[in-house]
Amino acid sequence: DISADESGSLEFMTRCTSMDSPFEVTDGIKAVPGILGDGVVVASVDNLPAQLPREATDIFGEQLLPYVWEMLHSMAEVPFESQAHLFSRTTQDAAIASNGKLRPKFEYITKLRAERDNKPENLTVEAPEL
Repeated sequence: DISADESGSLEFMTRCTSMDSPFEVTDGIKAVPGILGDGVVVASVDNLPAQLPREATDIFGEQLLPYVWEMLHSMAEVPFESQAHLFSRTTQDAAIASNGKLRPKFEYITKLRAERDNKPENLTVEAPEL
């Protein structure tokens, strides 16, 4: 999931960054502005694509490309867990689903969907037959 969704699918992303300070390093508990330190570097500028479409695409592509080579070794017919040893921790943590099921780390999405679907504004009402 690539998003700037505060407290959304990436639990550790609790706020959006800005164009003036686009990066922060987080260990899942605290975040420090910049790109240095232990943890994950997060860029969560919520309007980045509108601001820098070409630059954003180039930089994102450069960051993603090393992991694409790993993913090419994936066998879709084999559960991810059976082949996880082939991938870096980054790639393992990025895999949301395998063989039609959410991976354990992302099973909370099922609950979020159910909660969303049960909200009154999301319920559909069938029109009566005339």
